[in-house]
Amino acid sequence: MNFNVYESDLSEDSPRASAPYPLPALPGTAGSGNLSQIFWRGRWLILLSVLIGGAAAYLCLRELTPLYESRARLLIGKPGARSHSDVPQPVGSTSSNYVQTQAALMATREILGVATSDPNVLALPALSMGERLGELVRTLSVTVDKGTDLVSIVARSEQPEEAATLVNAIVRAYLRWHEANKEVGTADLLKDLNAQLANRMSELQAKRKERMLFEQRHPEAVESIRGGIVSKTLELLRQDLATARLNTIQQDAYQRGLLRFEAEPDKFRQYVQNQRPVGAVATDDGERAALAAAAYVARLQLDEISAGRPTRGTEAAILKEKLAQIEKRLAGLDQEFVQRHIALAKTFAEDATTREQQLTKMYEAEFAKVQSLGGLDAEYAFLTSECTLMENLCSSLLTQISNLDLNAHLEGSNTYVLERALPATTPAWPPPVTVFGIGIVGGLLLGAGLALLRDWRDQSVRSAEEVTALLGVPVLGAVPSMSRRGLASRGQRLRFDSSSRVSEAYRSIRTSLFLGAPREHAGTILVTSPGPREGKTTLVSNLGIAMAQAGQRTLIVDADLRKPMQHHVFGMKRHGPGLTDVLLGAATLEEAIQHTEVQGLDVLPSGQKTSNPSELLNSQAFVQVLEQVKKDYDRILVDSAPVGVVTDAQIVASLCGLTLLVLKANRSSRLLTRRAGGALLTVSARVAGVVVNGVSQKDNKYSHYSALGSYRGYDAGNHKTKRRELPPDRDRAFGDATATTQQG
Repeated sequence: MNFNVYESDLSEDSPRASAPYPLPALPGTAGSGNLSQIFWRGRWLILLSVLIGGAAAYLCLRELTPLYESRARLLIGKPGARSHSDVPQPVGSTSSNYVQTQAALMATREILGVATSDPNVLALPALSMGERLGELVRTLSVTVDKGTDLVSIVARSEQPEEAATLVNAIVRAYLRWHEANKEVGTADLLKDLNAQLANRMSELQAKRKERMLFEQRHPEAVESIRGGIVSKTLELLRQDLATARLNTIQQDAYQRGLLRFEAEPDKFRQYVQNQRPVGAVATDDGERAALAAAAYVARLQLDEISAGRPTRGTEAAILKEKLAQIEKRLAGLDQEFVQRHIALAKTFAEDATTREQQLTKMYEAEFAKVQSLGGLDAEYAFLTSECTLMENLCSSLLTQISNLDLNAHLEGSNTYVLERALPATTPAWPPPVTVFGIGIVGGLLLGAGLALLRDWRDQSVRSAEEVTALLGVPVLGAVPSMSRRGLASRGQRLRFDSSSRVSEAYRSIRTSLFLGAPREHAGTILVTSPGPREGKTTLVSNLGIAMAQAGQRTLIVDADLRKPMQHHVFGMKRHGPGLTDVLLGAATLEEAIQHTEVQGLDVLPSGQKTSNPSELLNSQAFVQVLEQVKKDYDRILVDSAPVGVVTDAQIVASLCGLTLLVLKANRSSRLLTRRAGGALLTVSARVAGVVVNGVSQKDNKYSHYSALGSYRGYDAGNHKTKRRELPPDRDRAFGDATATTQQG
């Protein structure tokens, strides 16, 4: 197969010739791809981490002790409303925190003490030890369902029967306590109101008797007064005064009730909850309930220690000190509660008295006007007014007493057990779905982190886009990976297997160089790499064969004076004359240049070893050698040492028209590649582009540079071409020599 490229196609005036490649900008940091690509490369690592997370979750479920949960639900209705009088009155608690208060009471020491002494609880064999019972009590929680009056009592235990028994015992203890304490405030208030009613009824009877005697003595005057007009203002004042006197009585009764229970905080608190007047401070027993529960647990632990449970160090002393602090705080809260409500009740009573006194003055002033009627009329009007006032007051007292009796009856049935606690059939903790979810999500996050760490540690170049981002130059071609049998076989792959994808890739690179730069720049081409073993020597030899097959007189100059390889590729003697001999004047170019079996391709080997390769390449003699060979050859390919290792390639790049950088797919380091680009930039080298070696056939990140489609492997006659193998004697002669030699 032969490609004919004419000089007219490569001239400066040819429309197919393009401008020289720009110098690469000093590269910055290039990423290794987006997150999806990173995670796809680390998919097996992520999958393994997810499996490990699932296995860890499974082991946790097997090792953790399951807990069974039992729940009881109560409906707690607020106390019924009292009289709808416009004046402040000591009605039952209808505040929004009533149900919260009742829920807190269920976790207090008094309720828990009764519950843990329940015969059903004590009959459980596993709870005979106090420590186990304390652990069960600590799992207890009493909550109010949001937006409702439903209270849930929940407990957890390793044994389903234990939790259900304790919850039901707490429900029974609360109901008994509620029955025993619900009527304390109502009974005291009824007693005070009945006493007031008896006094007012006596006064009313006396006034009625006095009015009756007056009517018997002066019947004519009574008839005259009844036919007249009584002051409407006096009548209104009489009604207001009766209401004010009733309010004063109620506030006095409430204040006396508070003073009666001042020394008993529990009864005082219950009295306030049942009889708190409108506008009073709402009770908030949240902190007190929490402290009471903590004190109960501390006493329970002290009882266990007293019963002989093993302790560590000063545990008993610490518990006693903690209990003393809690009890001191509880006493302080009770004292603050008592003083605050007594002061508030005193204020209400004083306000009611002041109001009554004001209305009394207004009534007496208005009544003085009525007295101007004179004599019997005024006396009868006064008696009538007094009787009406007493009647209104007694009527109000009767209404209050009736409402208190009714509400006291209703309060006995405002708590309902909607759901009894039953032994659970399945564990409530740990939840399998949650544990597995945490394990899988944790494994996924761990795998993603490991994939990111792996990508950060792996600094190899992986795609054409990454090469362009690193160096600012295009990828001219991608060479598929080849077997590693014999350097000579790989170095002349284009000659012995011209129909392969590898051979077509080299021809594609040749075409890019022919048509991508002017003739004067593409005459001398330096081929180098950032580091060793990246395939630059193989590229130089195959590219030289491709150019020679295209009709170009081509010379390969092996300027890698440190580890030369071209003489191995073409089967030449290592100790014959070469480039170093020419530079040192020990041989001429005609003596050093050797012909190959490829027509139009010659090789100038490196020659004898030297201790100062950089100085020889940086000499005027090397410049003269390049100028001389330019006259005899169309293309000159220079094989140089890696630019990222030594400075030889920088020296040669400044003398050549174009520079070709060779990378190894998934092996070349991004850091070393950036340094190589920067090194070439410092000598103003014209970097034509990058060639990537060792690309896998399944790798699609470079495939569009070398894909041949359905035409690969067929000639013009639509017949398969046979691969030409390296002659056996040649393969034997150079296979052993190259087996231990590093590829350039």
